[in-house]
Amino acid sequence: VQFVDDLVTLVRARFSVVDRSLLFVTGVSNGGMMVNRLACQLDGVTAMASVSGPLINGTDDIGAPFQCDRSLPILHIHGHKDPIVPFGGCNSTWASYGFECIGLHKMHPIADFPAVETYVNDW
Repeated sequence: VQFVDDLVTLVRARFSVVDRSLLFVTGVSNGGMMVNRLACQLDGVTAMASVSGPLINGTDDIGAPFQCDRSLPILHIHGHKDPIVPFGGCNSTWASYGFECIGLHKMHPIADFPAVETYVNDW
């Protein structure tokens, strides 16, 4: 989050920004999950769009349950047949299989993916 905050500051300093009161974030898959986090934790985010990247039911960097206390406009696009991040959600067991396949299961805590309808309603 700090890296993106620094990047936004740099871009605003170097380029003419029409309206500095607006900050939109967007991402796909893991990037979509990241923009959810940015929308929750980065000051000044005014709207977000995510493609197949819900806010996961996980923990923050220090292991505390990750919470988002903001409300803002979102656009979420998600396919009903997404095999990686299922529309209906998945539990840690399913997610851990994916992490094991690429060797990350020992490096990253496993989190649940909520159903898309739950995720959107939570926002």
